[in-house]
Amino acid sequence: MQQPRINTENVFRDKELDAGFILRANEEVARVLKQQMNEANQSGENVQMMSEMSLTLYDRHKRCYGVKIDGKLYLASLVDLPCIIEAQKTLDYNTFYKSCDASQMLYVHNVWLEGADNRSEAEIMAFV
Repeated sequence: MQQPRINTENVFRDKELDAGFILRANEEVARVLKQQMNEANQSGENVQMMSEMSLTLYDRHKRCYGVKIDGKLYLASLVDLPCIIEAQKTLDYNTFYKSCDASQMLYVHNVWLEGADNRSEAEIMAFV
């Protein structure tokens, strides 16, 4: 019996295949990201260019980060997972490829600061 041929043309061209991370977001951040990804997919835009989202390290010892999206600064923590998670991707919903191993997760809390663009560095550090 002949094995079906898998189209791997896009696998080797896709430079983003091995890039990945685990992001655990609150409902509001997840809703905004899903909405922006859907809009980018419908318009044919590159998903990387879809949002004004930034990630800033505020306290290295506490592993505290700030995720800024839509003018709000959300508090986030980097946590270690109890085991290494293997992420997989598919091109045809039939065959899966290992895309990355993740041992940490960025957890976005339900705490945010409005108008982060207009705040001073001292106000932001007091928030953190």
